[in-house]
Amino acid sequence: MPACVYRPGEIVIHEGDPLPAALHALLEGSLRITRTAATGKETIFRALGAGEIFAAPATVTAGDEENPKR
Repeated sequence: MPACVYRPGEIVIHEGDPLPAALHALLEGSLRITRTAATGKETIFRALGAGEIFAAPATVTAGDEENPKR
């Protein structure tokens, strides 16, 4: 799979989008997994840094009380 490049602040995936069942490596920079409530309050579920490897489905559901990790 080729590397993807994103600009700072760019949204990579939206809530409800299908999540690829694959491993990903964050080569540089950082990534935040967040949810914004209707009130505008942002909750950060996870922060990842350069060098971390993750699977999107596990990362998004980890720590999410409404969708507990199985």
